[in-house]
Amino acid sequence: MANSRIVRAAVLTVFFILVLYSAASAKADEVLDYTLTQNGASTPLATWQMLINPTPTCPAETPPAPCFISGDYFAVNVDVSLDGGPATPDTLIFFNTTASPIDLNDLNFSIPEFVGPQLYSNDESAPTMKIGSFLLIDDGTNGVGGTKYTLDVTGVPEPPTSPIPSGRLGGHTCRTE
Repeated sequence: MANSRIVRAAVLTVFFILVLYSAASAKADEVLDYTLTQNGASTPLATWQMLINPTPTCPAETPPAPCFISGDYFAVNVDVSLDGGPATPDTLIFFNTTASPIDLNDLNFSIPEFVGPQLYSNDESAPTMKIGSFLLIDDGTNGVGGTKYTLDVTGVPEPPTSPIPSGRLGGHTCRTE
């Protein structure tokens, strides 16, 4: 009987360690929703999803450009939905605002080129995207200069799961005596 309690306690301990580990691991793979809306508009100009810790990906161009330059920018390939349409591949470029007044643009010229706050932290080789609401201003390169936009960055809710077993674990009933 004492051995049975020890085994149950050990199994429960391992189970909860695995639950905590998986919760910590999921944070690194967290997906963020991006919604870019012109101020005063009722529908977004563009939406896309990206990992909170994206891996810089090289744009498909000739000659190939680097995926990132530390202290300057990083590129990431995403599928962008414009005006509620189907998502299409695009390469977004996120700039370090200490090196350039430009903050965000894309290679397809689907969205305006923006100035505004820096949208990530850490080095461009391993960025961590910021969550929140950001004011971006069209710099006029491929849009109407001075037009204000809001970029809302939110976490995608995970489906609900229960880390607590439903009274049975590995064929053993969990109970206290």
